[in-house]
Amino acid sequence: MRRQVWPIVVLLLLLASCAGKDLTSVTRPQGPAVPADLVQCFNRFVPAPAGTLTKQQVFKLIASLKRSELEKSQCGKRLVRWHNANR
Repeated sequence: MRRQVWPIVVLLLLLASCAGKDLTSVTRPQGPAVPADLVQCFNRFVPAPAGTLTKQQVFKLIASLKRSELEKSQCGKRLVRWHNANR
């Protein structure tokens, strides 16, 4: 029984230490804004097809999705490099 109560007691003590503190005045440090080209890159998407697709349209859609996935992967790598350079 004691083992079951211990995590609850710890949680209550941690929460109680925050009582009475004005946490709304705490500000997070602001870093540089994410470059616009990276934001744009992540906002691009492949539109959903409408209706029934022909075999050729399916192949084109798959090619577009693969290209989009490669672009997102490259954007993600650039974002990680940018983040590491701006720590």
